[in-house]
Amino acid sequence: MESIMDCEKRKEWSLLRYNYYSAGRNEMLLGNYSSAGILLGYAVETSLKHALIESGFKDLAILNKHEPQVLMDTCHKQGALENVEVSEDFLDYINDHFKPRYPSLKSKVQEDISARGRVDIIGPLLLSWYDDLMYQIDNWLIKKTSDNLSSCFFRATGDLHSIKGKLFFHSNYHGCSNLEKYIEMRKQHIGDNAEFISELEKGFQCLWSVVTGVLPAQPYDQVNYLKNFSKRFHYPKWSDNYSVNIKNWNCIIINLLPWE
Repeated sequence: MESIMDCEKRKEWSLLRYNYYSAGRNEMLLGNYSSAGILLGYAVETSLKHALIESGFKDLAILNKHEPQVLMDTCHKQGALENVEVSEDFLDYINDHFKPRYPSLKSKVQEDISARGRVDIIGPLLLSWYDDLMYQIDNWLIKKTSDNLSSCFFRATGDLHSIKGKLFFHSNYHGCSNLEKYIEMRKQHIGDNAEFISELEKGFQCLWSVVTGVLPAQPYDQVNYLKNFSKRFHYPKWSDNYSVNIKNWNCIIINLLPWE
């Protein structure tokens, strides 16, 4: 099924997704973890809804819901995001840190986390899981719409002159490993893209590591990244007895936490 959303409405949705995602990454990198969980939750929610609407889905009873588990399940039933890989427990995790946007739910969420034997942890080490999911959805939307402006990552290339754009790519493996792709997209995009292309052609060295509050980037050429590793996020297996001694804060070093 071809995309049926008009261009102006698509621009509004993709800009909303980008703003939530960018703001969530920034808050995580600066150490404002509670705010980051909420903003990244909004980024995932709006991305899933964008995919549904692009697929012709119109049921407001579902579109007015906020739970990523429900929205992802509906996407699959609708035939959307068919190749996106994400674990159910990571969707649970997103929801747990998204719910506190309502202060009245904060204590209930904490009780639920404890009752299920989960660890209440959020920080920059978890950011790559969000990046992975957002990147997969982003790719699906580009293929679905054939519209560069449906992409959060493409939009970020238009902000590279600012700290907002640079923080978007900080320790963002997906973004930095696809710079050539974004250069080609910029070359084909309408308008004057010379400035954006010039910034991208400086390479990952200018984007991978920028000044932040808490998260230095591991050298890009030493990254040992597991593709689509959000499917390896075993949230239910975490226990209160597990302690983590973090010597090097990095969202890419995944062997410091109990993923298996």
